[in-house]
Amino acid sequence: MGSRRTDARVDTGAPGTLFIERATPGFIRQYFQAGVLEFHPGTASPVRLALLGDDLRETIYPGGGWTLIRSFLHSDPVTSGATLDFERIRSGVGPAFFGDLAPPRGYGWRQIVTLPPPSLAVCLAFGPDGRLYVGTSDSRVLAFGGTDREGPADAPEVFVHSLDNVNEPRGIAFAQGNVYVSARRKVIRFRDYARHGTGQ
Repeated sequence: MGSRRTDARVDTGAPGTLFIERATPGFIRQYFQAGVLEFHPGTASPVRLALLGDDLRETIYPGGGWTLIRSFLHSDPVTSGATLDFERIRSGVGPAFFGDLAPPRGYGWRQIVTLPPPSLAVCLAFGPDGRLYVGTSDSRVLAFGGTDREGPADAPEVFVHSLDNVNEPRGIAFAQGNVYVSARRKVIRFRDYARHGTGQ
């Protein structure tokens, strides 16, 4: 955890003191370079470790915005000789996904779908069946009907339950009755063998 930064003490939140803003008050904490030891008396696990990186991540990318950044997600183990795919993170990108939307001059806007938590939209495309297909940060593809009318869209139907634990959808395309979903290092084709039509 690195070197010690404070003595063990109760956080007061006083100006000039080191503390985690969203931490539950009243517990004894001792801050180190990369983590915090907490004392929770009377519980099954009285001594707990909190990582400062997690708190910093939530501060910079609030509302789960960090789940849109691959570097924060779980990855496959690195093996000897494997090629690493690096991701560049620009400072301040996360908060840009949240807050009030300012449409360009001459445009209006309305929210047409709401994703069930903890899903975040990663990519989208309209299918030949008229539904809006949304790839999510939890490796699913959801299909929304009714996006062309006023008011909220229909409740989503899960088109793909999970690509896998790492490769969230990055793009969706439709061709010759098939659905193509791109992921980090693969493109997956879903064929409609039952010939029910896209997403049926």
